[in-house]
Amino acid sequence: MLEKEPAGSAEAKPKRKAEAAPRVKKKIVTAPATRTAGSKPAPPIRRKENMHEHIQRRAYELWESEGRPAGREHAHWLQAESEVSRARGHHVGVSR
Repeated sequence: MLEKEPAGSAEAKPKRKAEAAPRVKKKIVTAPATRTAGSKPAPPIRRKENMHEHIQRRAYELWESEGRPAGREHAHWLQAESEVSRARGHHVGVSR
């Protein structure tokens, strides 16, 4: 004969999973980027090169917008130089 297990046995009751603690989302906080005492700004030559490239691009845009006229390179350069220096807050004298 088959023996019946008592009603309080583990097989008679459905197994319950242990209740898990609610999950807490961890927020990753990073410090804002700041300059340290050891960091240095870019050397002036680098900024000058960037400004030169910016002026060059603007002069080219002016040249194209006027229909690519010959012989106006210097006028376009001076206008571009003036616009770029004004936008950057620099005072630039007449270049040659």
